[in-house]
Amino acid sequence: MNIRFINDTHGYPSRDDTPADILSYDTEKEYHNQCYAFFAAVFKVLRTVLEKNQPNWFEDVCKIGSPTRIAFFVDLENEYSNVRDVIRTVYTGSRIMKKYYSEMVSSKSFPRAKDNEPRVVIVLDEAHVLHETYAGLFSQADVLLQTIKEYSEDNDHAVWVVFASTTFKVTHFSSLEALCA
Repeated sequence: MNIRFINDTHGYPSRDDTPADILSYDTEKEYHNQCYAFFAAVFKVLRTVLEKNQPNWFEDVCKIGSPTRIAFFVDLENEYSNVRDVIRTVYTGSRIMKKYYSEMVSSKSFPRAKDNEPRVVIVLDEAHVLHETYAGLFSQADVLLQTIKEYSEDNDHAVWVVFASTTFKVTHFSSLEALCA
């Protein structure tokens, strides 16, 4: 998923608007909710795809402009809207995200692997955009990493999130306090 800045029109591959828009700036509280809803939607859509047992889906979704990729982002956007509305009304973002994560990994169709081999890899390309801070208020990267930690705690499922970028800023994925120490 390419989350480059909206004004970066020359980069390749092009920006994937759905995840890039979801993971863009808002207030800190809203950004937490956006991250919870984003991952909950990813987990729910992936579980649905896995249960359909579509051959070559993972290969096809990685092809820029493929019908499979377009359908994935449409499904992700729809599910994100549904989950975010629920989170806004009941304020249980972490619990909802963990519920969808648990449902995905407990699905009979969830890939099985040895030890810590990755079973699902979520890639955020041009992730350096998450290091933007707004008026010194909060770091999107810190909130996103905290969200990943929440669903990763207390389980041994190998769902990896890979941060990639064409800039060196991608290496800065640690808390602002750690960077400034």
